[in-house]
Amino acid sequence: MTAGRLRRLLLVAAGCCLPAAASAVTIYRIGGEDLPPPAGFGRPGVVFEQMSWQDVSRDGELYRLDIGPEGAEPHQTYPFSWLPLRDSNSSLAALFDWDGLTCGVCKVLLQNSYECGACRGLYGEQGTINISLGDALFVERVRIRSGDADGLAMLENFGLFLSPLPLAADAGPLTPFTVEVKGNRKGILDLEGFPQERRTASIQLALAEHEAPVQINEIFVYARGAAAHSRFTSEIINYGRPALWGGMRWSLQQQPGSRVTLSARSGDQAQSLRYWRYTGIGDQIVEVTRAEYDALFSKERAGASYDYDSWTAWPSAFDLANVSGEPPLPRSPRRAFQLQLEFTTTGVDGSRLGFLEFRASEPTVSRVVGELEPVFVEAGVATDFTYILKPSLGPTDTGFNRLRISAVAAQIEAVLSVSVDDMEVPFTLESLATDHLQVRLPRVTEDLTDAPVEVRFRARALRYGAAFAAHLLDSARPWDVAQPVPAGDAVDEITSDRFWIETKVHVSSVLAAQATPVVFTPNGDGINDATTITYDLFETTGMVPISAAIYDLSGRCVRSLSNEDRDIGHYELLWDGRSDSGALVAPGIYLLRVVTRVGGREVADLNPLHVIY
Repeated sequence: MTAGRLRRLLLVAAGCCLPAAASAVTIYRIGGEDLPPPAGFGRPGVVFEQMSWQDVSRDGELYRLDIGPEGAEPHQTYPFSWLPLRDSNSSLAALFDWDGLTCGVCKVLLQNSYECGACRGLYGEQGTINISLGDALFVERVRIRSGDADGLAMLENFGLFLSPLPLAADAGPLTPFTVEVKGNRKGILDLEGFPQERRTASIQLALAEHEAPVQINEIFVYARGAAAHSRFTSEIINYGRPALWGGMRWSLQQQPGSRVTLSARSGDQAQSLRYWRYTGIGDQIVEVTRAEYDALFSKERAGASYDYDSWTAWPSAFDLANVSGEPPLPRSPRRAFQLQLEFTTTGVDGSRLGFLEFRASEPTVSRVVGELEPVFVEAGVATDFTYILKPSLGPTDTGFNRLRISAVAAQIEAVLSVSVDDMEVPFTLESLATDHLQVRLPRVTEDLTDAPVEVRFRARALRYGAAFAAHLLDSARPWDVAQPVPAGDAVDEITSDRFWIETKVHVSSVLAAQATPVVFTPNGDGINDATTITYDLFETTGMVPISAAIYDLSGRCVRSLSNEDRDIGHYELLWDGRSDSGALVAPGIYLLRVVTRVGGREVADLNPLHVIY
């Protein structure tokens, strides 16, 4: 350690903390215009930008999505609203008057009578009309008006097929029919009672053979439902310089059968496309700016391509109804940011996203990498880990004095020590839970650039792939986005270059249970009156059913302690020697049985218990 670094650490430890440089954070909110400003508004360095859904969709994409002051939601069709019906059979296009779609109900007007005097077979292709609804909706009623002024030429025999998928232009008759009509003598025929358990994208009308020509005048379709698929892609939000993006929160009115997912990508340039111009020499092209591309003649334009060098690809979509997870936001400083929302709806109503809020702030350090030691451990065994990170700071970096480590598929038990540049320093444990720890340490600034920062803590890895993710924070910038620490080579002595774990599974199953003490005396004297039951659930993915109960030697359950769904973790229960009825059990030997079911297989762990008086 250099003398300058040592003096600085001693000054900080003595309480002479140097002030952090000022830095700005911008809070973006899309929608929610009637909400109060976010926390931090009005504080020095905090900028709030309120935007409407219309503001961020002008240069983006909006597909079958309704946006307004209430939020963004899939386009809703009501039974008496306008519906963009289309005939998917191009050979019948002349029969449809698309300018007639202005009535209060959904209808298709035929310019001329549709005469079918000699259909091939019972339901020949010549007598098939395919109508697209423009979306997949719930059809409540279909009205068909046929016949001439003399009450003749009515549509007497036909089949109606409601297809959940769009129909091709040359689609022939599809059976079995949803509805089949024979011997109709009504000029206006209403068909109702269609199945409401699935959506309809197209309606096919297949005419049977008639003795006389048929004249179809109007077809009305009454349908309802939110759009099955909707999408919103925002315009690119340009911060102007590299920034951390995070702190996302939102308001979602969830409807059954409806799902809203979010993806976010980021880039180092203000636009995500690269534009190309033909040079006039063979197929040779050169890159031009967007303005230059727009000024070119059409024959000079060689198209645009995605800028993979400067922009990330769209990541896996994140379900906004997932209250336990976090959206996949960029883990490194990026200049620009773009959002995409996907709405999928199988029910009648779609979910509504009221507002979406996120933050952008400058990083506390120019560069940082971290790694973990050890990365090969036994599942469920308390292990001492060391998380080492190496920050690189420049003259304008404010530095950090807080470090947060989050556990994934692992449980943290204690923080043992904190070191900076190989010297143990005083720290404050600001937060400790099974899924995270947060410590406050002496401020790390440019004087300590490239100095390793180490946090030693005790934790249990519960599954292969368990991980510990670190973030840097600054108490002087409480509204900023925490800076993620990517994996990398922090120090030469450790070669893992990662913070995820491979577990050496020495347990024979995914479950391990025990009771302490094994012998106890529940006589109410306050000494050894109960036994503490602990169990660990390993190597499972997602929630699994698990139960814990006490049995006597005849196999009879005397006390049910727990019966619920659990994720991997370490759990504790208490048995006070009483049965389910509340009475003390008789002295003797009992069995603790903890059971789970994984992959269709039952896994159980048995432990004897001794009750004496």
